[in-house]
Parts: sequence; C-alpha cells; structure tokens
Amino acid sequence: MPLFLHLLDPWSISPDEARSGLSRAERAQADRFVFQQDAERWSAFRTLTRRILAGYLPHASEPIEWAQGEHGKPFVRGAALHFNLSHADSLGLLAVSDLGPVGVDLEPSARGLDLIGCEEAFCHPEEIAGAEGLEGARRGNYLMHIWTAKEAALKCLGTGLSHPPQEVRISGHRAFGALEGLAALHIGRPSHERLAGHLSAWAAHRDIREIQWA
Repeated sequence: MPLFLHLLDPWSISPDEARSGLSRAERAQADRFVFQQDAERWSAFRTLTRRILAGYLPHASEPIEWAQGEHGKPFVRGAALHFNLSHADSLGLLAVSDLGPVGVDLEPSARGLDLIGCEEAFCHPEEIAGAEGLEGARRGNYLMHIWTAKEAALKCLGTGLSHPPQEVRISGHRAFGALEGLAALHIGRPSHERLAGHLSAWAAHRDIREIQWA
C-alpha cells in the first residue's frame, strides 16, 4: 500500500456528530477545552480520523479504539496500520500506511515569522549557520521548512519533541542525528491546492515509493 494522504475539514460534520464518534475518555478531554469552538474542532478531527481508518480495516466497526505509545503517538491496537494527524486551524492532514510508521506536520505559513529569534530552541548549529543573511519572510520560510520536517520526522519515530529538535539536522529529504531510526527516514512535501497558505511535511521509512491523495 502506498502512503495515503487525506485532507480533513472539521466543519464537514456537525458538532453533535463529531461528539458522537468520541470515546468516553475523549469526551471528557473535549470538555476540558476553554473555548467551545476549539472543542468542536478537536472532536471533529478525532471522529473524521476514526472514520477514515475504519475504511482501511476489514470488518472494522466504529468507533475504532486506539492506544498511545510512550510519548503519546496514537496507534490502532492489533492492526498493521500506521497513521498520523496534524491540524492547523480548520484544516487537517492525515497520513495512513501499512508499511511502517509515518509522521506529518501542518502549519500556517505565517507562523514562520514567530520562529525568528527562537532558532537555538529547535535548530541544529549548521541550520542556524544556513540562515545567515536571511531576513524577514525569507528567514521565516526557511525556519518553517526546518520545523515542519523535524516535527514530521520525530512524530514518525514516536518521540515527538521529547527528543531535542536541535540535535536533529535536516538536509533536503533526509534527517541526521544520533536518534535511532533517523537515517532510515525520507521526508517529503505534500502538494495540494488546498494547502495554500500552509507548509507541511511527511516522514516515513524510505521503502515507501508512492504517495496518493485519498
């Protein structure tokens, strides 16, 4: 199976429909949001993800229950199916594969300006050197490309940002560092008209050769 990418619209289902697809624990989590719109959006992404995953599993019944790894990455217990979700405002990006772990990150492009001045918190020294001479939007775009690639790679490996991102170096479609598994990853950049105004990245083991929008 190739790596399948899905774009999710949280407002494509009603708040009641979104809530009905949650587990009891997830409903309690949704109730802890301060703002109702944030709770409804989070609930919709969870329910839409669960429905999409059901389509990949034979004889699956909703709701699909998933467990979490040591650092919180969700997985479908007892199934050879890997997925990862990232969402920004009212758009979600979901990756699904049966060939091994995957990771995705989706961010508004404008967020790059917020990263200026924070380079030492997530950039490898060589990446900081590579930003020399870049100012304003160009520097923000450069930093956002690094951020999304690292997020995708670290989510793929299941550590997330619990592993110091400044110890990972991004170069092209590869990630380098001492963390086990980095060398086996390929990092890609999804292309879709609905991603306008966003930057995104996916990471998977290099035996994935085909990407399909579903």
